[in-house]
Amino acid sequence: MADRTALSVIRQARAGDESAQLALGRLYLDGGNGLSPDPAAAFVWLEKAARRGNASALRLIGERVPAAALPDPESARPLFEHAAASGCAGAMRVLADWALAGATREIPVARAVTLLEAAAHAGDVGAQLRLGWCLERGEGCAPAPDAALHWYEQAAERGSHAAKELLADRYWRLGRRDAGLLLEECARRGSPGNAGRLGLHLLREGRCAEAVPWLEQAAAAGDIEAQVALGRLHAMKGGRAVSGVPHSYKSAIAWFERAAREGSVEAWFELHALYSLRSCSLRDPWAARRCLERAAELGNSEAQYRCGIAYLRGRGVEDEITAAGWLMRAAAAGHAAARHRLQEAWPPTKAPPPGIAQRRASAVSAIARVALALARRLELGVALGLPVDVVLRIDPHAADRGHCLVLPPSRTMPRPVRRLILIDTPEKRSALDIAKRVIDPTDGVETESAARARGRRLVSLLQAGGFGRALFD
Repeated sequence: MADRTALSVIRQARAGDESAQLALGRLYLDGGNGLSPDPAAAFVWLEKAARRGNASALRLIGERVPAAALPDPESARPLFEHAAASGCAGAMRVLADWALAGATREIPVARAVTLLEAAAHAGDVGAQLRLGWCLERGEGCAPAPDAALHWYEQAAERGSHAAKELLADRYWRLGRRDAGLLLEECARRGSPGNAGRLGLHLLREGRCAEAVPWLEQAAAAGDIEAQVALGRLHAMKGGRAVSGVPHSYKSAIAWFERAAREGSVEAWFELHALYSLRSCSLRDPWAARRCLERAAELGNSEAQYRCGIAYLRGRGVEDEITAAGWLMRAAAAGHAAARHRLQEAWPPTKAPPPGIAQRRASAVSAIARVALALARRLELGVALGLPVDVVLRIDPHAADRGHCLVLPPSRTMPRPVRRLILIDTPEKRSALDIAKRVIDPTDGVETESAARARGRRLVSLLQAGGFGRALFD
């Protein structure tokens, strides 16, 4: 409750006394004389004094009234513009914040960056942080990571803990050796994320014994990277001699399982490796396979490659289909061995000579005028490099497995086997989708009688157009 001094100031301010309005604004900014800090109330009284031309009130509005305390930025904007024009860095920052947040249309985003630059050069820490954020993300300007780092450093030198947190993270990501001091300062203030980064930074430098307490602190708080690092230290033979951590597969698995439950791809892959070890008392081949597939599902290209190789050893067509899918995903992620294995298992078809390709296109165009479904089958065969006898018998609806096409059994082999054609290019996928749209599923059943009928129809149409039967072989 306001004391007598505050009540006296309030009465004078209400009576229109400019100096009392300024004093009451200060009281609401800082609190005291029985009044609690209230930036919104402070702005009300400081605004009254500022509109009477009080320069001190205008400066206090610009420097100390936060943007969040102003319910209507548009009505307050002229005052902040006036304060900014007089060189008040805080007012420049507030105006820029409004523009970046879309609270006012009167200030373009490009001008917001200009305001932040002026305020940052004037030493406003909040503006330096905000400007670094804009430069890092390209908000209202071209991205400039180096300049952003400079402004974070300027704010950190002025004692901004938020800037130090940001710098510690950026230095860590850049792998800079001077990240350690900032990380340690932030970690000692109770930041679990920076505690984990500090531990990993010390591990990089080979200072394992110093890293372990920080890693344990971060891991206990749920830091996934720290949990994986501790798991690796426990799994390492001779770990106590190297890092002070006892060698224990059980402890390693416990840490990896905690990280895996949080979605860590690395943890799932490490669990696969431990469950596969003969020297591990918890060895479990089925669990190892399950962990490997989970790592593959989460995008680990090495796990995808190993899953593909494992399924290639299967005997059924479904195993081959699954193997192709995993190897294709690994190859798409840049795994060289997976790309090589795909080419070995499913060699790419050779493109026909230009003259043959042109004659085939002419024949397909002629056949499409009278038998569109048959023409689409031929186009599919050309795109996938399939012979005519296979194309005439294939059911594209049933054969399409997304990443591959399952061909019908060959009649020429004593024990018919299925083969796969990889759908690994946009052209192949387009040809298959077009064929599926035109060919009726009920007409695409793989029966010998239907295939023979299509073959006779094809021969007659080719002969009528002056094309040879061997054109598509």
